[in-house]
Amino acid sequence: MDWANTGSAIASRRPRQSTCVSWQAEYFPEAKGLRLVGHQWSPRSHEIKDFLASNLIPYRWLDVAGNQDARVLLDAAGVGADELPVLFFEDGSVLRSPEPRQVAERLGRPISAAFALYDLVIVGAIARQQQSTATFESVWSTSSSMTKYASGSGLF
Repeated sequence: MDWANTGSAIASRRPRQSTCVSWQAEYFPEAKGLRLVGHQWSPRSHEIKDFLASNLIPYRWLDVAGNQDARVLLDAAGVGADELPVLFFEDGSVLRSPEPRQVAERLGRPISAAFALYDLVIVGAIARQQQSTATFESVWSTSSSMTKYASGSGLF
């Protein structure tokens, strides 16, 4: 085998980088799975978005004001603007103005603790506004010794 020409032969079989980048920029996969339709600045929409993201649940966000697909979905399901946000599932079912608990139940996520006791340590800082000055309180807690410690103005 001619090892001197092997590298150039392999390089000639690879697609050019610009071809891959332009293909990826123009490719929009078919919308499947969970779709959330709502208003961009709605606290309720953000509550559901935050819940889905924090639980690593993939979804597609559709802003009702700027996305024509959102209007088509809402019209097809007979959903009014007062019922936003709305979750559309792959099976065609719809949750109108849901609470995070309803979303969890529908997705089969546990909504209550499975065990009576958990070992848990939380270490962090929480900002509190106190007489126009921000104070930070550190909290350390563990269930095994049931010890709590807080610095600053005391437990909160």
